[in-house]
Amino acid sequence: MWQDGNRVLVHSSNRRGDAMTTDPAEPLEAELVFSRSESTRSTATWCLVGGIAAVGFAAVGFCLALVTRIGQFAMQSMTTVPMLLGIGLLAAARVLSRTPTQASVGPQGVCIEDRRGRRRYSWADIGWAATGTSTMGFRRQLTVYDLRGRTIVSLSDAFDGFDSLVEQVQSHIAKKGDATAPTIQKRKGRKSAVFVASVALILGAVSIANLWMALEEKRTAKLLQEAGVPGEAEIVRRFVAPNGVTRRLEYRVSGVGGQAGTRNAEVTPAYWDSVETAKTVPVIYVPQEPAVSRLVQGEVESRDLSDSPAVMIGLSVVLIAMCLVFLGGAIMQWYGWDIDLDRKTGKISVKRFGAAR
Repeated sequence: MWQDGNRVLVHSSNRRGDAMTTDPAEPLEAELVFSRSESTRSTATWCLVGGIAAVGFAAVGFCLALVTRIGQFAMQSMTTVPMLLGIGLLAAARVLSRTPTQASVGPQGVCIEDRRGRRRYSWADIGWAATGTSTMGFRRQLTVYDLRGRTIVSLSDAFDGFDSLVEQVQSHIAKKGDATAPTIQKRKGRKSAVFVASVALILGAVSIANLWMALEEKRTAKLLQEAGVPGEAEIVRRFVAPNGVTRRLEYRVSGVGGQAGTRNAEVTPAYWDSVETAKTVPVIYVPQEPAVSRLVQGEVESRDLSDSPAVMIGLSVVLIAMCLVFLGGAIMQWYGWDIDLDRKTGKISVKRFGAAR
């Protein structure tokens, strides 16, 4: 036996090669042993504490958003962003806490040691292994699958020498020389393609809708500036928004040819009080499109970036472009192509499933 850092090379006469056994009596022949980093437990604890704190901050931010008037970007910063961060940290804590304490790789198969004991898997029962990022956990991991494509074990990058571990497992699978790995990869690639394409299409549809609304808002603002005339609007409803803070006024404007349009506008508290007994309010409107209007005074103009048509147009275009990229990637996966990043050289290449990496 010799030891090099966290790797141990063991010579043994064990040649049973069982498909899977929990018998820890003898080590695998000529196996490389990889141990979990000593800092894993403390890192998992900090991720757990940070995740709980972030989720708590998001909950407080959500409560504040209900009772105060804040812009969309500020609200997202107080709620969505910390919530996503919290979920990611909690997921990372879960991944780290479930990471086995030791993984051994040898000619006969893989041996995993964790809280449940020691489990062995022969190469005859291992179909494929792939690296990726854990869901919301932001941790690299190696997932080992059986011949049916079901997950046997997931090993995170909490192992010292993780890249070497990946290389050892994938090289042993490649030596099998059968079509099991490409078949499993293709099947899982198609499932992933369907999911990615569905998300891309939904997000793309939402982005297109936002783009249309932003363009329409830009058009109506220009139309109001160029063709707006003074007029009187009938007050339909005067109310306080559900957050208990924002004052709003809903009014109806009549245009040419019997057309009518209603609008719901946020107004200042002083103006809201001043029209308590009023029946009408002065407005600027477009006679040909009475739905296009604004109050002459008292209306609160939003300065939030999310309400800017130019910003929304830019964001929508970026999101649509991203959706097209994801959709293209899904099509590639469906037809058996994958984008591969060589971590050693940093080069990106497009390869067919099962091609040498």
